[in-house]
Amino acid sequence: MTGKPQYRQAVLHGYAKVDRDQLLADGLHSSSEDLRGRDPLDSHETCDITDHTWALGYLLQITLDAKYADRIERSSSTPCPGRSPRISRPCSISPAPTR
Repeated sequence: MTGKPQYRQAVLHGYAKVDRDQLLADGLHSSSEDLRGRDPLDSHETCDITDHTWALGYLLQITLDAKYADRIERSSSTPCPGRSPRISRPCSISPAPTR
């Protein structure tokens, strides 16, 4: 985090393009080893959920824009694998602690 506005603008512009071209209905980008389109048959992998959540957390810290907090909540609960309608509590994915 350099504080240089041109770096921040480049990252925000890049995410806007990915959102425009690859964002699926569940709030996560289509990606299975590479970026896909917005087709209903496109998917994403579990690692995409955690990576995207971390990236959004950094964007939230840098911009202080609450929309990134909303996106974190959406992308970490909606596409959760193995979620069953019979389970009443929400599913969450927590990254493994680093040492």
